[in-house]
Amino acid sequence: MATTRGTDDEQQIRNVIDEYWKEWVLVANPPDLQRSSYFDLLSGNARDAEIEELQKKIALNESRRLPEGSVFTHTIMNLEITGISAVVLECLVDDAVVFDTTDGTIRNKAVGTSKFETHLIKGSDRWTISESFTVGSWDGVRPCDA
Repeated sequence: MATTRGTDDEQQIRNVIDEYWKEWVLVANPPDLQRSSYFDLLSGNARDAEIEELQKKIALNESRRLPEGSVFTHTIMNLEITGISAVVLECLVDDAVVFDTTDGTIRNKAVGTSKFETHLIKGSDRWTISESFTVGSWDGVRPCDA
């Protein structure tokens, strides 16, 4: 894993990424557009995209939760900081179950692995996720370094 510098900024970025994934699981069970602990981690396009995604879930009566014995994990593979911006390459194993909020019917229980490029910006007092792009995805649990 490469970083441009080992600083408080690096640790803050790692904390934001870790907290984001914890909150990502919680914000969609049921979808909660008022969950400030989630939306405070986001800015710009990332915030807009997450609001849109949760609005879709609400309209479709969908929620998301981790199954018993979940293998959900995220790993920071690379982190580069340049001034007030940072780029993080992440690997995510996602086994979250999508279910019908009204009756509990499972709609999707696929397991997948994805690689993300996540951009962060530093405001006056904290780092926030400003954009995130999928740069690779595979069915099942796979290593991202392939």
